[in-house]
Amino acid sequence: MRNHRLAFPLLFVFWLLVLGYGVQTDWFHAWVRLPLQEWLASSSSVALSLLGIESHSNKTVVFAGSFGAHIIPDCDGIVLVVLFLSAVLAFPAPRRLALIPATLTGLAIVIALNWVRVFALVLTGYFNPAIVEFSHVYVWQGVLILGTVLVWLGWANYSLRLEERSPPAHEPPD
Repeated sequence: MRNHRLAFPLLFVFWLLVLGYGVQTDWFHAWVRLPLQEWLASSSSVALSLLGIESHSNKTVVFAGSFGAHIIPDCDGIVLVVLFLSAVLAFPAPRRLALIPATLTGLAIVIALNWVRVFALVLTGYFNPAIVEFSHVYVWQGVLILGTVLVWLGWANYSLRLEERSPPAHEPPD
């Protein structure tokens, strides 16, 4: 029984290391990370323009008026995705295929939460650049970590409810 309690944290660390290594590769940077950063910048710029704020983006930089924010790898939300996926992969869920839609939904929520952060920080920089650093480091870091944990808890709860609703396994005949 004791080994069972250690399984989740050990598997979580294992997946953190594996996925953490994977996101550091040149391939991942070129095909996933950079396009995500560019999408965050361009879509934030479009949203700001819809609010009537003069805005444009250039690759991974988004501008609102005279304020500009460079979306670097640490700010693209990939760390949050790694945390979420590591917890999902470490969780003892026997019906993994049935959980694919919930996992994809969780990923979308985590990415959307990071998009809201980028948008809000640029909006903050446009109106009050003096508080951007505080908001970026202290407010949004906590919001994102808490949000990612809550998304995973929702996923884990769904996994457990799915397990309860599944029919019992057939016993082999004697």
